[in-house]
Amino acid sequence: MNLAIIIYYFSSIIWIFPPIKQYGGRYFYFFLILALSDIFSVISYTSFHYDPLNIYILVSYSLLLSLISFDVLRKKIFFVASGFAASLLVLYFSLINLMWLLFLIHLGIIFLILKSVLLLYFSGHRIMIFHLLLIFYEFTVIFKFAYIFLEGSTGYLFFYSTTLVQIAFAAAFMIFSDCKKPQLHNG
Repeated sequence: MNLAIIIYYFSSIIWIFPPIKQYGGRYFYFFLILALSDIFSVISYTSFHYDPLNIYILVSYSLLLSLISFDVLRKKIFFVASGFAASLLVLYFSLINLMWLLFLIHLGIIFLILKSVLLLYFSGHRIMIFHLLLIFYEFTVIFKFAYIFLEGSTGYLFFYSTTLVQIAFAAAFMIFSDCKKPQLHNG
């Protein structure tokens, strides 16, 4: 079996576990979408020979929406619907437009995470390792797709080496969480 395929399948398996650790936290849906996206991309590629990159435009937009509160989303339903429609339209255009849209969406994700980090820092003067890991993870996503777009054939080597780094992030997200754990009281 090809090493790249082994990395691809291992990544899909390992990303199933972070949503379990993140359950009850602010980023649960973010990690659930990540886990489901890997499963859907494997199924779409192996069963239907459909390019997983096309799925990632909808996944990326869903990841962005998962970081916005449900109250805000409910009030801005037109924004949500038009974003999904725009994402679907981009699928029918060139790869260049798709890459730019993925880049912009993930920059938006980084912006929303940074906003949370800054709010946490200014309210409690602390920064969580979890948030820093999440920001660095998002940068690997941007670099991964940008490198494929810019470098062509060597980009795939970088893609799979970056995937190995993202597997390490998945392991870290099985340890670190933004959830507050209940404290034991000595009676």
